[in-house]
Amino acid sequence: MKKGALLITNSLIVIISLSACGMLQDQRPGDSAEIGMGLSSAEGYPLVDICDLGQDRVGEDVRAVGTINFMDENAEGTFAEISEGGCKVGAFVPQEMWELWEPDMQAALNMDNTIEAWGTLVSFDGELIINLSGIMLFEEAETAQDVNRVENVEENEEELVEETREYTLPEAPESALLDVPLIYSGYDGMPGVCYLGSAGMLVKYEHPELDFADITALSGMGSSALHMDYPDMPSMLISPYTTQSVVFMMNNLGADFVVGFLENGKGSDPYQPISLPFEDNATHQLSFSDSAEALTVLKQAIGSGKPVMVYLNLYHVHDDFAETSEFWRDILGKDHAAHYMVIKGYDADTFYFNDPTDPTAAADDLTANMEHFLLAWEDTTEIVNEPGIGPFWMVFIDTSGEVPSTEEVIDLNLEKAVDAPAEIRKFAEKPDNSDYTRFMLLELGNARINFGEFLIRNGYEEAGDLYIQSGTLLSDMAINMTVDTETLLEVADLEEAALILLLQ
Repeated sequence: MKKGALLITNSLIVIISLSACGMLQDQRPGDSAEIGMGLSSAEGYPLVDICDLGQDRVGEDVRAVGTINFMDENAEGTFAEISEGGCKVGAFVPQEMWELWEPDMQAALNMDNTIEAWGTLVSFDGELIINLSGIMLFEEAETAQDVNRVENVEENEEELVEETREYTLPEAPESALLDVPLIYSGYDGMPGVCYLGSAGMLVKYEHPELDFADITALSGMGSSALHMDYPDMPSMLISPYTTQSVVFMMNNLGADFVVGFLENGKGSDPYQPISLPFEDNATHQLSFSDSAEALTVLKQAIGSGKPVMVYLNLYHVHDDFAETSEFWRDILGKDHAAHYMVIKGYDADTFYFNDPTDPTAAADDLTANMEHFLLAWEDTTEIVNEPGIGPFWMVFIDTSGEVPSTEEVIDLNLEKAVDAPAEIRKFAEKPDNSDYTRFMLLELGNARINFGEFLIRNGYEEAGDLYIQSGTLLSDMAINMTVDTETLLEVADLEEAALILLLQ
């Protein structure tokens, strides 16, 4: 399961949700001298694309356009996150400045508003934030992308539209059923990492020799870690990739993939690394005008031999799956929660699924009728504390790419792995034992065990064993509700020792 996730504890199923924007160091929001200016005009602030912002621009005055998708307030001020084109940047206004703002600026700082924001770019724990001097509602164009395209990228937009228009699939047959290999992405009979398990099935269909250990290694989730600690949220340890590990994996394979969703919908979780949105990394982005168009493309893809990963509200298909699977019937509650699955076939009124989180033999024998599936596929944007991906979100592989060598895969993991021990030690200073946190630990532990297995079978036995020990400790803490500083420090030491071996 994704972030409407499930954790089995003492025979109970606890639905947990996570909405988090990762901040990563250097300068605290509000520290810039510019923040106290209270400018009500954007004059002198050059317009930039959020996707073009980087650490090299810290200290510059900037102006950006984006949609507010997250807000948090405390005694110090108001933090917001604005996104555009799959990229994101933080925005902060301290309380003392807020009180000086004009009413129209205050009114503009609200969820889902598209705003033009200006101020000085700073970095807090590595995450880029605009220390706001002012904002205004942006109403002249439909989206922030429209503005930035006016700034010399209209030609790129035309090329993208033309590329999308030119991508076609063969006409769909009346029925189709693909032999898609099943991957279980949970841990010890428990659900988890459904996004990576589903994408892994698409990859395994193209590369049958791979298993979930290989998929995890290609995704970077088994070696990375990030400590998150925000007001009104528990301290937690997560992977900096999570959902976008799918994109990282596809890019590492050199696989070309297609993403599709309803026009004006959302293709990526905004709380993800800014370099890894599905929209910008896909070879083709398809925009559907309605459910009929989305359904046609879905059938065309499957009919042409391409299994499809979809994002669903499991509430609407729960009863269908419960008829076949005791796991769905007896373990999973019927709730409005998000889930990734693979569709491998269809006929006149039925769709056929593989579920990466079902540990039973029914996992590759699940069916749902057309009406229920369409409801589940469409009703994804209002799930509480979910990123609102979709409606009608899908991903499928166009060309399969090539599997990198073991050494290349290890090098890809080391890019983030070197930071993991320090992040784990930060979490050890402020451990948390809530359901919220423990599910994320369970995902990290699961990924580390699989990464360790990948290392062992490729000749890195000692380092692999250290990662398995690390993953087992993380998983045991999550399951037994015993998150503690001493064990977390042991985990950090184990991973540091593994890194020394891998870096030799």
